[in-house]
Amino acid sequence: MRFTHTTELITVTYCGDLAHLYFHALGLEKFWQGDKRWTIVVEDQVYYQRVIDWVDNNIKTQMPQWEINVCTGPKLVAVDGWHRQQILKLWAASVSERDYSIILDSKNFLIRELNPADFFADNKPKVCLQNKENTPSEDLINACRVLGLDPTQLTESFNITPFVWNNNLIRDLLAELESRNYDIYNVKTLKGTEVALYWAFAQNKFEWAETKEAWTIGQFGGLDRTQRLTPIEFLR
Repeated sequence: MRFTHTTELITVTYCGDLAHLYFHALGLEKFWQGDKRWTIVVEDQVYYQRVIDWVDNNIKTQMPQWEINVCTGPKLVAVDGWHRQQILKLWAASVSERDYSIILDSKNFLIRELNPADFFADNKPKVCLQNKENTPSEDLINACRVLGLDPTQLTESFNITPFVWNNNLIRDLLAELESRNYDIYNVKTLKGTEVALYWAFAQNKFEWAETKEAWTIGQFGGLDRTQRLTPIEFLR
């Protein structure tokens, strides 16, 4: 079946992750086979100009064929970086003009060719599920509490990047949260991770393809924990 979706890569980063972001960028330049559109959201707004200058000087020069959008997002009440990054991932997907957002972290290093179709099977988004017999995690329980759902009736997805989100569903999720007087931009901490909120809301709305593929384990290596490229190999 022909792949019919439009996609955008989204990475939320902060000034302390720029070394990771550099090799993240090299991996995308070397191995990403999809549309070369990448949004980088800077989490720590106080350093926004410093980070954008660094991206201009060190990343855009390495990726001349790419459309790279560097932005800072809305003002947030949350002060700790982890929660700010979660909120900004939801925000970035909600404002994307593409069908799907492929969410990455700075420490996701691609080490083989990858394209948007790899995140789908028969045009269904691939999802890596937790053991369905496990007790629901605190994040899933909290997400269900916000959304008025029963966590014992839902499965749970792994939350290790990279993963793919339907952008229309993100907008629907944020509208549903706002209707429940839960404004993610004006909370200090999210009740449940961004992945738990999305997954709890998304179930029974789309058809999903379950997968156990290696790309679901994406930190520091891009595929799985047994495979690595050295910095020298990235630079070749």
